[in-house]
Amino acid sequence: MSTYYKFINKTCIIVIGITFIICHKNIFAQSNNGFVALQKNMSAARYEINTKRLGIDYNSKEASTAGKEFERIDPTYYVGYMLQGTQMFYQSADLKGYSICIPLLKNSLQLLEKDFKKELKLRTTNVGEFMSVMQLHKDYDYISYCLNTAYANINEPDSAWLVTRNAQKLDLQDEMYMDTYNSLAWLVHRNRFYTNKKYSFLKNSISENENYANKLLDSAILKINRDGIVNKDFYSGFVENKMSGVYHYKAMVFAYALDIDNAQKYFNAMQQGYGGFSHNNYANFCGIQAKFAEAEKNYKMAEQLEPQDKRLREFIYYGGIIDVYKAKSKESALQIHSYIKSYGSASGVGWYNIALARSLLYDGQFFNATTFIAKADSFKELHIGTTLGASHYTLSSGVLKLIAKDQELQSVRFRNSGWWYSIKSIFNRLGLLVDKYMMQYFLVNEIAANPERENVMYKLFSTESTISFDEIWYLVQDYSTNFFIKKMEAQLLVEKRPAVVKYFKLILAKLYVKENNYTMAKELCNEIIENETIDPEYEKLFSARLLETQAIIANNTKQTEQANSYIKSMFEIYPQLIPYSGLRVKMQLQVQNNNTAETKKIISGLQKANINFTNIADANTLIAQISFEPNANIMHCQVVNNTGKILVPQTNITYQTTKNAINILPFCLFNIGLFSTN
Repeated sequence: MSTYYKFINKTCIIVIGITFIICHKNIFAQSNNGFVALQKNMSAARYEINTKRLGIDYNSKEASTAGKEFERIDPTYYVGYMLQGTQMFYQSADLKGYSICIPLLKNSLQLLEKDFKKELKLRTTNVGEFMSVMQLHKDYDYISYCLNTAYANINEPDSAWLVTRNAQKLDLQDEMYMDTYNSLAWLVHRNRFYTNKKYSFLKNSISENENYANKLLDSAILKINRDGIVNKDFYSGFVENKMSGVYHYKAMVFAYALDIDNAQKYFNAMQQGYGGFSHNNYANFCGIQAKFAEAEKNYKMAEQLEPQDKRLREFIYYGGIIDVYKAKSKESALQIHSYIKSYGSASGVGWYNIALARSLLYDGQFFNATTFIAKADSFKELHIGTTLGASHYTLSSGVLKLIAKDQELQSVRFRNSGWWYSIKSIFNRLGLLVDKYMMQYFLVNEIAANPERENVMYKLFSTESTISFDEIWYLVQDYSTNFFIKKMEAQLLVEKRPAVVKYFKLILAKLYVKENNYTMAKELCNEIIENETIDPEYEKLFSARLLETQAIIANNTKQTEQANSYIKSMFEIYPQLIPYSGLRVKMQLQVQNNNTAETKKIISGLQKANINFTNIADANTLIAQISFEPNANIMHCQVVNNTGKILVPQTNITYQTTKNAINILPFCLFNIGLFSTN
């Protein structure tokens, strides 16, 4: 239950009492008469239950115990099942828990409607009448909310729809938890990529479903205004409070359609309203516009201000992507890992493992990232309280597996620039290539079967995308280049988000490089530099990929020194990317205490790496400073530029064998760490 609803629950009682005393002289007599009228048809057992339940919160620890007692006193009365079901719902965070609470809630709802349907349908401005049925309305409203949510959480939207439709037909004048039309719109939006062949309440396409969700929200506005008339003496600010919920979903629907102006209008309306503003959703909205600083600010506010309930904490997942954009992958990995340790097996941990794997990959640690991808694959994620579902989860995990395999493949060449002379290296790469092609085959089938691919893949920074712009490149780079050039050019022509334009241009430039059209690729890169603004803090990944593209163009057009300049600049921004890019950075070795056969063998092994080692330093040459501790398997390394500025801080490496040292050292020169799960 949200803080907002708890607040409404308490303030409504206060407001009702004050309003009654001021406006109705015979309030107590009317209320008592209504209460007595209900009690006439009640048994002593039900009267006892009603008396004992006073003060027991739906979700409190004593609710379940009291519920079992009430079930024993009268098994035909709804209250006992309600308290057991709502308390179990509150505790549940997995399939088992929701499967236990659903029968209790369902039984409770059926008994309540069977015995009190007339009272539930009552809509009145009469104070006494309203007081006599208010508790029944509140119970029905909350049971329906719990049951609807439980069904949605175990991915049974048809059942959730039926519960919500039934509540909507009763037309309670005082919906506080359920917000039936909002709930119906959410179910449609969350399942928008299916059709009525799968779920009977849906239409036949994404656009039709989104249009339907919007119409349901229009109906929510009509109901709120209608309810406001009968509730004007009972609830202060009823209409204004309820409208915030509609604005929340309106903003979501328009943001999905990339209708930025209308989405912003509803976010503004929420901020000016009575509360309920979602910093998390607004952060997502900023993210799809490539306004990453504002997105990060709102994710941090969401972490501090929004309820820490069972749902996916999107600020952890999407905040990790922003950290990758900022070249803060190492720090991000440590932070996300601490979240995972804190949350244990709660809902969302599967997503957090994917986020951790991403941070590790962009720190160059494919060898550790695969561990957390495997953990995500084995975790039974419920996708609670989010529009993200199983298809997003599978795609996100799959593309990170592909990146990890690609890094592993490229690492063979990076560790040994003469790999083609080694039979072992050749067969190793062939095996990795087969694995990579199998992953690509799996992903292309996933994408082909995904009706949202137009919105999630071809429109960069979609609200429902769970992969970064860079990960989209890994999906498209080895397929039909001409197809994707046409797609990206078409999207670029209609793109209305100013900060996103440069990302389409970069993808297009990289596609033209694939086609060996270096003239068009260079033209697009120059357009970005001349016409687009690049945030130096939040768009380091973008800058690094732009420099990488320029370096490849320069290498292929025989502009060697220009290429070296781009590679050096790329190293200064995001060194972890270079070992897997095929680019060779110019580097001079400065070695101390290289006095033993073992240390000389380590340096000799390092010089086989795909690094352009040189004895003649110039402005584009980096300096790798390496030292060994005498009589100890410890070495230290750091990298500086030609002015002495430290680019890779000193790393202290303890190694077990010479081979181990040779494998580790080249990666450490590019600030690729060894992540610890301790």
